[in-house]
Amino acid sequence: MGSKLVLALCCTGAGLLVLAVGVLGGFVAVPGNTSPGRPACDVLPTTREVAAALKAHPEVTEGMRSAAGRIRVSVSRPCSGAYADRALVRVRVANDDGRDSLGDWLGTHDGYGVPIEVTVA
Repeated sequence: MGSKLVLALCCTGAGLLVLAVGVLGGFVAVPGNTSPGRPACDVLPTTREVAAALKAHPEVTEGMRSAAGRIRVSVSRPCSGAYADRALVRVRVANDDGRDSLGDWLGTHDGYGVPIEVTVA
């Protein structure tokens, strides 16, 4: 009986360790965590490159509007320090339905050629 208890505790401890590593490593989603994933700052394009991509592809903005309704598209600078000039396109949608529709559209169309972050306003 004692060895079965020790074995059960070891298995439980190992399982908790695997879960902790998964959560901390970002492999397991944490309920209620809605922060979007985005590329690391050192791989994001510059603010100038993102602005140029938006200007060069107005058809993408129009396509996203047709799919998701009212949206707001902007250049977002999420980084600081040495990467303060790195950016991505931020698309704000009105609700979860708009986010889902936009996701469907982006899955079947070309984007701007730079990272896009979709948020619900």
